[in-house]
Amino acid sequence: MPIYLIAILDFHYNEEEKIRKFRRDVCLKDQDEDIFYDKLHFKFLQMPYLPSKSMN
Repeated sequence: MPIYLIAILDFHYNEEEKIRKFRRDVCLKDQDEDIFYDKLHFKFLQMPYLPSKSMN
């Protein structure tokens, strides 16, 4: 059974506009670049940064 986690984080990736990615698929690998555990994957969706407006 898959487990899902939704987290809202407040940081920017330091990337150039031309290489910026919307979705990242991440898995754990060991020092030989073999997948450490094939049932653990992370999917990150990077949403656009929208500065908050003051309520004044």
